[in-house]
Amino acid sequence: MVRNHLDRLAAHHVPAEGQILLHSADHGAAGRMVAEYANTVGASTIVVGAPTHGGLPALMDGSASRELWRHARSNILVVNPYAPNGVPAEDLWRELAND
Repeated sequence: MVRNHLDRLAAHHVPAEGQILLHSADHGAAGRMVAEYANTVGASTIVVGAPTHGGLPALMDGSASRELWRHARSNILVVNPYAPNGVPAEDLWRELAND
C-alpha cells in the first residue's frame, strides 16, 4: 500500500518517502516516533490518515496525535478517507509539492 502511494506521488513529480512503524510502546510513543523521524529527515509535511475506526474525534482525542503535534516541526496534513468527492488526492499532492 505504501509503495502504491509513493508510486502515485512520483508519477506527479512529488518527492515523498514512506515509512511503516511496526511497533511502539503506546500511542503517544508512536506520535513521537513519527515526529522525530520527520524532524530527522527534514520533512516539510507529515501526511496521516484519520483513523477509520473512530473518525476525526478519535484522532483529535488520541495521545498519538497530541504527541505528533507537540513534537513535529513541520506541517501535518490529516486525510479524511470518507471525504465526499472533494479535491482528488493527486491535486493535494501537487499543491504540497508547489509550497
